Amino acid sequence: MSAGVTAYLFLVDPNNPANAYPKCPMKALTGLDCPGCGGLRATNAMLHGDFAGAVDHNILALVIVPIMVYLVVRWMFSQFGKELPGIRLPRWGGWAVSVFMLVYSVARNLDVGPLKYFASETY
Repeated sequence: MSAGVTAYLFLVDPNNPANAYPKCPMKALTGLDCPGCGGLRATNAMLHGDFAGAVDHNILALVIVPIMVYLVVRWMFSQFGKELPGIRLPRWGGWAVSVFMLVYSVARNLDVGPLKYFASETY
């Protein structure tokens, strides 16, 4: 399943509005970027080796996509009886991730100086 989704994302450009990708509900309703806005375009750029383009769409994707790939590989190994180490956060890790996502969400919607770069559009 994930190989099919990855192949579709590689072959069908999310930068083209005519292609069948869902719109972000938060962006559609409020005009604000959520933490995931630009994630499909960033992943598409990474699949094509364009890491600068990925950073331009959503810098957070450079962290999240490799973690997701590791989790899929970990799951695949577990199907064959091999275990890779899990990702563990300290007790306070959930709170830290939540606070970071909130700060990131606010920062990427501020139209001030270098914070403009965090928005999902190209400047």
